[in-house]
Amino acid sequence: MTEIRPFRALRYDPSRVTPDDVIAPPYDVVGTDAVAMLHARSPHNAAHLENPAGTGDARFAGARRTLDAWLGDSALLRDPQPALYVYEQRARIAGRWVTRRCVFARTRLHRPEEGIIRPHEATMSGPREERLRLIRATRVNISPIFATFLDPAHSARDLIATVAQQKPDFQAHDALG
Repeated sequence: MTEIRPFRALRYDPSRVTPDDVIAPPYDVVGTDAVAMLHARSPHNAAHLENPAGTGDARFAGARRTLDAWLGDSALLRDPQPALYVYEQRARIAGRWVTRRCVFARTRLHRPEEGIIRPHEATMSGPREERLRLIRATRVNISPIFATFLDPAHSARDLIATVAQQKPDFQAHDALG
């Protein structure tokens, strides 16, 4: 059985950053020029961690220093209590608004052959190793993984929808609106 648990997230303090300026797409969907623009947008843009500047091991050490600086200037704060975090994305696709909701949680990893958590795509070893090096350097999972689960009674969906009706703690718009 899959185990999910609450965790103490690091979250931006919206009184210390401009939300639209600090969000960034996942590391694997932006090119070099877009990363440079994200880095220039704000010294607290997530791309500084997700796609750190430099080469080799210096990239990961730099990400650690950046994370420490953000914690030091309180741009990022660690929540005092463990929680599950509802995350909602809205996008205009083919002329209509579509909403995707999820929950950030901590989970125990399992080997694929156990059939508990199954891989959804064949990822290449190079990017996997790079993400592992980043996690080891920062001690933070900067690139959460989306997963789906069966919810035949809709209990999780209904709970997430109820939470999503509350005023968000943090709201931002990406370059596409």
